[in-house]
Amino acid sequence: MHPMLKTLPLAALILAAPPLARACDMEAINAEMTTICLGALNPTRAAAEAVMAQIPATEKAALAAALARAGDACEAGDPAQGTREAAGIMRLIGHIEARLGLAPPNLSPQRLGGIAPAPRG
Repeated sequence: MHPMLKTLPLAALILAAPPLARACDMEAINAEMTTICLGALNPTRAAAEAVMAQIPATEKAALAAALARAGDACEAGDPAQGTREAAGIMRLIGHIEARLGLAPPNLSPQRLGGIAPAPRG
């Protein structure tokens, strides 16, 4: 059988595939994942900068190293890992803010958005 005849069925299947199946561009997907990762990391960086001046040097160095790891993961490595790192860093920043008295001590549902508690009974 001629080699061209072997590829014709494959070409026909590709053309018959739905548009979404043909549109899987890995570079575009990776670029979007990086954008999502940086969307999580940028507010984390801003929150870290806000507390950096008020924390000890050892904590500051650890926070800077964690931000660098998350940034590297977003840019060149694993965006999902970078996003997880950003969430962990933000949680740590919340603990630091609470320890320093920068965060309100009681985050009730009313304070978070005026959500009334569910009626009891």
